[in-house]
Amino acid sequence: MIKFLSLNKIIILFSLVFVISSCSSLNNMGKDHYTIVPDPLEVHGEKVEINIKAKFPAKFFEKSVAIEVTPVLMNDQKLEIPFTSVSYQGEEYAGNFKEIPFETGSEVSYKSSIDYNPEMDKSFLYAKITGREGDDEKVFEPIKLAPGLITTSLLVEDDFSLVISPDKYKRVTFESEDAVLNFKVNSDYISRKELRDNDYKQIMEFFKDAKDNEKINITKVTVLGFASPEGEESYNEGLSEKRAKAVNKILKSKKIEASFDGRGPDWDGLNKILQETEMKDKDLIIRSLDETPLLKTKEKTLRSLANTYKDVKNKVLPPLRRAKILVEYELLGKSDSELKDLVQNNIEELNEEEILFALNLLPNEGDFINKKIELYTKAAEMFPNDHRFYNNAGVFQCALKKFEDASISLKKALAIKDNETIRNNLYISEFSLSNGNKDKIKSLENLLDNVTKKDPKYNRGILEIKKANYKKAIMLMAGANTFNSALVRVLNGDYNGAISVLNSIADDKYSPKCDYLKAIAFVRLGKIEDAKSHIEKAGKADSSLLEKAEADLEFIKIYQNKPQENKEV
Repeated sequence: MIKFLSLNKIIILFSLVFVISSCSSLNNMGKDHYTIVPDPLEVHGEKVEINIKAKFPAKFFEKSVAIEVTPVLMNDQKLEIPFTSVSYQGEEYAGNFKEIPFETGSEVSYKSSIDYNPEMDKSFLYAKITGREGDDEKVFEPIKLAPGLITTSLLVEDDFSLVISPDKYKRVTFESEDAVLNFKVNSDYISRKELRDNDYKQIMEFFKDAKDNEKINITKVTVLGFASPEGEESYNEGLSEKRAKAVNKILKSKKIEASFDGRGPDWDGLNKILQETEMKDKDLIIRSLDETPLLKTKEKTLRSLANTYKDVKNKVLPPLRRAKILVEYELLGKSDSELKDLVQNNIEELNEEEILFALNLLPNEGDFINKKIELYTKAAEMFPNDHRFYNNAGVFQCALKKFEDASISLKKALAIKDNETIRNNLYISEFSLSNGNKDKIKSLENLLDNVTKKDPKYNRGILEIKKANYKKAIMLMAGANTFNSALVRVLNGDYNGAISVLNSIADDKYSPKCDYLKAIAFVRLGKIEDAKSHIEKAGKADSSLLEKAEADLEFIKIYQNKPQENKEV
C-alpha cells in the first residue's frame, strides 16, 4: 500500500525543521513529495521494514541547516521503537551528512528494518525530528506519518504434521514350495528312493495340509523336467519332457492337478553348479566351455570333460537330471481381530510387519495411546535394529505432549537409521521443547533440510512462511488445503488462490480463522461487502475475531470512521 503525505503534513514537518522565518518557499511544493512503503507497515519474516522516497524541492533546503529524522513506532503507552536515524544538511553546514543542494533540491531514499515485537501492535508511525543551525538545536514534536502495523503474517499456525513409519504387512502373500526328484542318466524312471526323500515327502504333506487350511490357496502346480546337457539337444528335450510327465503321473494318481513341461538340457544349472563348486580346475573347465560357441561342439566338449574329471561326471552332472515340482500359492495372513488380540496379549508371536500393522488397528485415543507407546517400546526391544518402533513411539509421545520422552525415542530411532521421517518428528518434539527460544528454533532447521516427502515438506513450508520466503513455501505446500497454505498465498499476493484453497478445506478442518483470512483476501481485492460478510461470520463463531478485526489495519477501509485508540502526540 502506498500513500503520499498530504501537503499539510509536509508543511508542518518542514516549517518546524528548517528554522526559516518565511514559509514562502513551501508554497512551491507539490503534495506528492513523500511516499511510505508499505503504508501501513507490515511484519514479514518477523521484521518490520520501511521504505521512504522523498524529494526536497529546489530552493527549499536552507544552506546552513541540518536535520536528523528518526522514524519511530509509538503505541498508546508512549513506548517508542525507533528505526535507524538519517540526517541531511545544507551546502554550508559543517557536517558529513547527505547534502541537499539549495538551488536544485534532491531526491532521497531511506530504507530500514527492525525486529518485530508484540509491543508494536496498535502503534503508529511517527517522525521524530531534530533541527540544527550553527550551535542551535531544537527537538520538535513527533509528527504522525502513517498508521502502524499489519501483522497478517503472524497468523501462521504451527500445525506441524507428525509422520508414522509405515508397515509393509501384506494380508495375502504369494509363496511357493518345491521338491526335486532325481533320475539316472538317460532314464525317466522314478526310483522308490526318490519317493522316500524328505523334500518329496514334505511337499506331499503340504498338499494334504493345504486341503484343510483355509489360509492356503494353491494357485498353480507345475512339473518341470530337465536333462544334463552332455547329450544331443533333441534327445534331451524329449527326455526332460518324459521325466516331467512321469512325475505328473504320480501327482495325478493322488488327485493333484498339475501342468508339466520339459525344459531340455540345463546349461544354466550346469553353469551355476560349476560356479559354486570348489573342485580343482573348475576355472579351466568353465573356460573350456565358454570358448566353445557351437552347441554340438560344446556337448562334445562336456562329454570329454566328464570323461577326464570324475567330479564332473559324478557330482556336477547327476543333479541336473531331475524333475521339479513347483507349487505356487496364496497365503492368507492373520485377521484384524487376531492381530489386535495378539499384539496386546502375545506380541512375541508376531513379526515386525504384523506388529506395526496391528498397532495401527488400535484407536488413537484415550488409554490406547499409552498402550501403543508401551507396545512400540517393547517391540523396539524385540527388534533393536528396526527404527520404526522408536519413531512411532515418539509420535504418540508427542501426541500426549511428552516431548522429552519423544525426543529420547526419536534420537534412538535416528541412531539406527537417519531418514527424513524421523528428523521431521524430532524437529517437532524439539521445537515444542524450545519454549519459543529463537536461537534454539533456528538451530533445529537443518532437521528439515532436503525433505522430499509430503508432510516434512509441508512442515518446512511453515518455516519458510516465518522467514518470508513465500514462493518457496507455496511450492513446499503444494496440494495442501490448509489455513497456512491459504495464508501464504495472501502474503504472496495471490488472493483468489487463497480463497480457492480456503473453499477446499474439509469441514472438520475449517475454523473461524479461515473466514477471517477470507475477509483479508476479499478486502485486498477491493470486495468490501464480501469482506464484511466473512468478518461477521468469523465473529459469530468467535467473538474475539470481531474485536481483532476492528483493530486490524487490514480492515482500515471498513472501520476507518471509528475513533482510533492512539492519540496523536
